[in-house]
Amino acid sequence: MDNCYYAANPAPLYSQVVVRVYDKEIEILDPQRMEVIRRHPKGRMPGSLLMEPRDRIFNPSRQTDRLLARAEAIGPHTFSLCETWFTEEGRSGQRRMYGLINLVRHYPARYVEKAAELAKANGLKSSKALRRMVERMAEDEKTEPLTQDHPLIRPGEDYAVFWNQHAAGGSSRPIVTESRVKLSQVWEQASWLEVIRVFDLEVDPKRSRRDDEIWIKSPFTHEEKASMHVSLSENIFKDFSSGKGGGIMQFCREMLLQKGREMTMSEVARWMVKEGIATANHPKSLVKQKEKAANTGTNPAIKIDLRRYLRTDHPELCRRGISATTCRYLGCGFLPRRSWAKTGSPLNSRLVFQVRGVRENGQGLQPVILTHTGRALSMEQEELNGKYWSYPFKKAWEIYNQDNILLDEAALGQTNMFGLILTEGFFDVAKLVEAGCRNAVALMGNAISLGQIERLVWIRSRVRFPRILLFLDRDPAGKTGALQVRERLFHHGFPVTVFDWEQLVSFNGEKPKPIPESIKDPADMSVEQIQTLRRHGIF
Repeated sequence: MDNCYYAANPAPLYSQVVVRVYDKEIEILDPQRMEVIRRHPKGRMPGSLLMEPRDRIFNPSRQTDRLLARAEAIGPHTFSLCETWFTEEGRSGQRRMYGLINLVRHYPARYVEKAAELAKANGLKSSKALRRMVERMAEDEKTEPLTQDHPLIRPGEDYAVFWNQHAAGGSSRPIVTESRVKLSQVWEQASWLEVIRVFDLEVDPKRSRRDDEIWIKSPFTHEEKASMHVSLSENIFKDFSSGKGGGIMQFCREMLLQKGREMTMSEVARWMVKEGIATANHPKSLVKQKEKAANTGTNPAIKIDLRRYLRTDHPELCRRGISATTCRYLGCGFLPRRSWAKTGSPLNSRLVFQVRGVRENGQGLQPVILTHTGRALSMEQEELNGKYWSYPFKKAWEIYNQDNILLDEAALGQTNMFGLILTEGFFDVAKLVEAGCRNAVALMGNAISLGQIERLVWIRSRVRFPRILLFLDRDPAGKTGALQVRERLFHHGFPVTVFDWEQLVSFNGEKPKPIPESIKDPADMSVEQIQTLRRHGIF
């Protein structure tokens, strides 16, 4: 008989069971009668999961809908591949979907879409294999010579239209043409209100409780009571009566299929443009709906405070030069697994940052906890739950470290004197605070939303800072983001300067020289380098 042992943790499909693990299979038993309920063969390769189809959960959850919506925004092949994985494996296939979709955080979406197309053609199912394909494409592009003729290069006529429109003082929004449709652009600019008009859907206005949601009577089940929920801020739908869900393009595809018109995602996108559902100049576009939600939205405060569990002695914090004093000031640190906790949190074994906001009450301003965000420390964590994971939270409504700017006297004084330093991420703020620059905040990204601009206006009404210094990352995305952020802040009356990564600086009394290429963001700088920049009056 094979060697076996008893596992204390219950299987995910049963509430209370006994699990016996053998060398080649796993048995799940009824704890009262000790009768075998299921047998599963053990996987031979790490990460593999062997399970009978009857034991898999195939009904989509809201997380499944969000994943499919994100895949839809990348491209039709990515969406089709994720849809195939879910059809074959159910929710257990979502880990692979995460691995594929999260690649767009590090690589252009066109590489992910091309890798998905090759994976479909060759029957590949490994997210690691797809990652290697995308990495190879990125490396190959760096070595390829410049060319004027390529499928990814737009024709000169498109640039002529763009120039004529903008030179004439037209809208700065991107142009959508029927001949050349960019799926992500169509997805972002599509209007749910136009979808409702085109398909003659029936809305129940009494069920809506927020400005960014709509309830519709399901066109798939012809129900009497509206049970299809549309989230304008998330750009997804969930039909609770039929179990369908996904993004706005997926909904149009399902409706057209119901009418006997089977189309690919690219064909659906062109149809949406033709019908006026996705138009750059549409007054009720999804972009406008998102900005309206961000302008009026407020993140609710939470009662959970993890600061007492956060350790400040983790090697990664030491490597980055973040001291225990700075960790306590910002409310960050390493969150170890707690053996007494009832459930395991994705924040466990991550570097966690507490995000706080500010609320007004009778006594003045008061800090409130909005969420906790955990930074992955391993590739496994990143593939499973993303590079950053947090409790439900809209970062587009907040500015990180805003509470200290308003409530800490040292930060308040520096902000009045030097202005506000606007960075991308948590570690950027931590390194600046470590160097004594407490007037630093973060966008939690390289773009700024209307809600964050309104938050800065609110902060300026209480702290009269002379200027904003944009200290975003050195990479192309950071430089492009800095120009866009500067333009948006300028239109709202903020004096803005952008940090010049190419400037000459004299470190340690040496001859002025450029900032080393190895430094890609503020967090890469040493404390001494940041203090030198402050002495020179750069920030």
